[in-house]
Amino acid sequence: MLELNNITVYTEQLVPRSGYEVSKALCLTYSLDLTMLLAANVSLFLGRETEGTTDRERYDVLASLQSARDKLRVYCHAGHIAVPETYNRLYQLIEPSVKMITLTEGSFHPKLWLIQYKSVDTKSEDRYFKLIVLSRNLTDSRDWDVSFYSDGKPTKGQKENKALISYIKSLPLSVSDTEFCDALLNGLQSVEFELPENCSDWRFLGFPAAEIPVPSSVKRLAIISPFLSGSRLEEMLNRVKKGKVQIFSRQEELDSLPEKLSVRIEAYTLKESIVDAEDLVREDFGDPKPNELHAKVYFWEDSKGCHALVGSANCTVAAFTINHEALIQMDFKKSIYDRLVLSLLGDDDDKHQDPGLFTPYVQNAALEKDDVRDTIAEIQRNITLGMPHGIISKASTNYSMAVKFAKDVHIPQGYTVHLHPYGQDMLSMPLVGAEVIFQNIGLQDLTAFIVFVVEKPEQDIAQSFMMRLEISCDPQILADREAALYRTLFTSMKKLLTYLAWLIEEDGLESPEIHLPRGASDKAHRSDGNQFDVIPFYERLIVIASENPFRLRKIGKVIELLRKQEDIDLADFALLLRFWDPFAKLLVENVNAD
Repeated sequence: MLELNNITVYTEQLVPRSGYEVSKALCLTYSLDLTMLLAANVSLFLGRETEGTTDRERYDVLASLQSARDKLRVYCHAGHIAVPETYNRLYQLIEPSVKMITLTEGSFHPKLWLIQYKSVDTKSEDRYFKLIVLSRNLTDSRDWDVSFYSDGKPTKGQKENKALISYIKSLPLSVSDTEFCDALLNGLQSVEFELPENCSDWRFLGFPAAEIPVPSSVKRLAIISPFLSGSRLEEMLNRVKKGKVQIFSRQEELDSLPEKLSVRIEAYTLKESIVDAEDLVREDFGDPKPNELHAKVYFWEDSKGCHALVGSANCTVAAFTINHEALIQMDFKKSIYDRLVLSLLGDDDDKHQDPGLFTPYVQNAALEKDDVRDTIAEIQRNITLGMPHGIISKASTNYSMAVKFAKDVHIPQGYTVHLHPYGQDMLSMPLVGAEVIFQNIGLQDLTAFIVFVVEKPEQDIAQSFMMRLEISCDPQILADREAALYRTLFTSMKKLLTYLAWLIEEDGLESPEIHLPRGASDKAHRSDGNQFDVIPFYERLIVIASENPFRLRKIGKVIELLRKQEDIDLADFALLLRFWDPFAKLLVENVNAD
């Protein structure tokens, strides 16, 4: 159940079955890492797991992004998009899929995927759904997390999916996003999801609307939660009439509990060797990170059997009262309580038993309250509640962008806030008043992603985060920006043909990168790592046109984007246009016939 996550472990569940493709995909997350989002795109829309990092400009990522605009929506808590370490122009193309949720109370805290897949056979209406509920956000975190997933197929009867449908319909979305979710939910009421192994039943619970399903009286209770609040924990402890409750949490959270609660629990923390594993083994993890606990599980036995509650909710007051949370309750045919605890703690007397992850908690002195961190978090929240939005307009040869707030943002004395469009650090401006205007932005640098940097200069403390703003502008500006991006990416015919090959799923590359990383040899750069020439590519298009001409639509979109650029410098582009025209006419004929 608990697993050290990485990109492959997370994204492998998103890959469609053979013969299917994504119709619509919805992701809910508290925090968001755009690098992980690009990796998820490759899994969703190219049907493969990502090898290597997605922080560079890659053919597979670019190919997957063509589908994201219409088929993917990702909602995160406002102000919780991580600032990428490496600049990547492809983030511009994921902007339409990313949305922020601003709440005046609580946090938007679910971690959920709901995906509808359809048959690649255009004559078939066959489809299936996948539901994934996790404790992990869509980030590159390597903490210990837990996940639940199940596939489901439409049936003739009515199924118990009302809670999931109601939860998604209750999200605070715009009209266009509501239409997207309605299309995704179409038919879900008749979908029968699979049961996990040893599970007799499961149900979705969406908070704050739902009630905590743990009964008022249980025989045994175990709680795995990285964050705790004393009042919520006490309320849970009162549900166990005899014996202690087993609590698996973080050191600093347990240190902060009042003594009256400490004597009523058996507390455990992750072993130090587990938390510091990356630093100890010295493997190629990149920069070593602590592997802390992030899973959320409530496990209990009552008169009806054994049950588990897994998902996004910590053992805190906010989690079950004002936060938006998503969880799954599972009921089990046989009690697996002892087996679960044994898997977490291990058995020192059994040499054949795997060593456990946790060790008995040893109290340390409670950490002092970090007032600076709390103040920065308050400023960050004030910025998001200011509801900033962007207005882009043409200004002579370049563009200007005004970031406007619905109200002035309160910044306590001793702190400063600066902001700039992502990738344009030199344009950084202080946040003063309710409007900041950026001048002289190139077409290719326009972005809806704005970076905010909150600082306390006296202590040399700074924290940055990113927001995806809603943008008002002439739609043609964004269309021109996309065409300009393609023009700057494809500086040779071989690069263009290689990308078009990726669009029709011809994976024959040694490296998927459009631009090789720094330090690559000139020889490697000249070869571009591409093997595709015009004539073999033409032959492949003929085969595809005879099998399924609709697969050529993505190629048509790219060629039309480049055709509109009068200054494109591709010596063989005219040849490409000549042999593409018959396929373009075939597409038009099939669309009209359809």
